[in-house]
Amino acid sequence: MPSRRQLQGKKELYATLNKIMTALKALAYAETRKLQRQIPPQLAIAERMRAAIAKLQQHPMADNPLNKLIIVLGTERGFCGDINRRLLDATAEIIRTTPCGVILVGDRLYRHAHADFEVLAQVTGPSVAEDVESVTDELVTLLTQHSARYPLIEVEILYYHEQEERPRRFPLFSKPMQGNSATNIAPMMYRPAQELLLELIPMYLFASLQSCLKDALLGENRKRLSHLEYATRHLQERMNALTLQTNMLRQEEIIEEIEALLFVVAD
Repeated sequence: MPSRRQLQGKKELYATLNKIMTALKALAYAETRKLQRQIPPQLAIAERMRAAIAKLQQHPMADNPLNKLIIVLGTERGFCGDINRRLLDATAEIIRTTPCGVILVGDRLYRHAHADFEVLAQVTGPSVAEDVESVTDELVTLLTQHSARYPLIEVEILYYHEQEERPRRFPLFSKPMQGNSATNIAPMMYRPAQELLLELIPMYLFASLQSCLKDALLGENRKRLSHLEYATRHLQERMNALTLQTNMLRQEEIIEEIEALLFVVAD
């Protein structure tokens, strides 16, 4: 049986771990609240741009080879369950049916990447909401560099969607609208569609990528909150058990001291 000193050392260690996890929970909660405020307006802007681009794409555009590119948004930090594994499994499943290029976002995701698909590029993911802008810049640069082989119209984003509780595939661009219905009437324009697209697409890229990155980061932090809540509850139970065990040992020590004292008195 461990001594009372050893139990006390364990209690101090658990107390330190509890403080660390409480701090991590506070950070995850703050990030969640921040992202919940930022995502809706940014998503609304991105969706309007997406609809406008879909209408403009009714007009003839240059032909490109249809090579698909998938951007996988993983996690940069831990305590978020099996998100990275599920994303990598989903990526491998996609590649088995449709060969495509892969860009991985997140150092943890990259370290656990499958050996059965080739990674085109790897980007360090965001840890907090303030990192999203710099990650977006890096992704846009990569998309521009590889646009000759992987046209933007074929880019998809794969990330863990917290509400759906599974990896979600999001085509970066809608397919061009077709048909002659009243809802598909071409917009009135004073400039060529191609010229407007060249101006609108870069802005849409930033807005859409930031929305997906923030949505992925929100899901990651909510998952982290859930895991940390379970971990701190389990840790508190262990601390309570140690406290009970320590008290029992202390009682035994007191009894032994009383018995020794009584023995001396009797002598």
